[in-house]
Amino acid sequence: MLAAPQAFFPVRAPHFRFIATGDASKNPIPRAWADGSIYRTQRFNAFHMIFPDGEVFFIRSVQAFVPQIKDPQLLANVRAFVGQEGRHGREHSRFLDVLRTHGYEVDSWVSQFRRRLEWGLGFFPASWSLAGTAAGEHFTAEFARIALDGRMDQHHPDLRGLFEWHSIEELEHKAVAFDVMRQVGIGYGTRMMGLALASYTIVVAWYRAAAHLRRQDKLSRAELKRGRKEVRERKDLGLRHMLGAALRYARPGFHPNDEDDSALLATARNSLVLEPA
Repeated sequence: MLAAPQAFFPVRAPHFRFIATGDASKNPIPRAWADGSIYRTQRFNAFHMIFPDGEVFFIRSVQAFVPQIKDPQLLANVRAFVGQEGRHGREHSRFLDVLRTHGYEVDSWVSQFRRRLEWGLGFFPASWSLAGTAAGEHFTAEFARIALDGRMDQHHPDLRGLFEWHSIEELEHKAVAFDVMRQVGIGYGTRMMGLALASYTIVVAWYRAAAHLRRQDKLSRAELKRGRKEVRERKDLGLRHMLGAALRYARPGFHPNDEDDSALLATARNSLVLEPA
């Protein structure tokens, strides 16, 4: 009897040191942990508010089609995908306690976002949710390339480690949802509907979450202007990256593995010490 195939990538269980102390003055994570810029920090903190429930949406969208998957290798990859995504959500959710310690109110926004994703799972056809997940995974792979190219080198080491670990695994499993979509016979039209849904949801959620945090900082117009300038100068993640990724994804013959990330992954893996779960 042949042994069941192993996934093409491992499920890791890292342990990051960010712990909410209950006393902001003793919090090991500074309020402005991204190069000392509160504006840039909030752009990253917005992801902590989005990822926990976003990962649940991705997992549920893929798992809905597991009974239709006949390829044992793809099934193994799906199991590893679920393991990786579940850990991503838990680690980002843990960081929300740090934001609460710093005095940020995050729960109303997170609860509203969760309700909207749950509504989407119930309202849209399962094929649309899977197509949205495949497109969402393409966007997170694009985010990962930016996070791993050195732009986070001056950020707090624990947060840099969190995003680098997450980015490595996004690149490792970037094709899983797409391969499930292809195996169950979802065509180009639905794939493009998923791209539209994912583009809108990610952009709107990201900007709204960051704005929710910035309003609590009461940044002046001058501080906002300076922050936007920092983002442009450092070429941080922005709409231009989203648009470029969307145009590549819209190509009829596109597959996520067309984009070779092997060199970037090899370098990134060597910089982190993470043990498989």
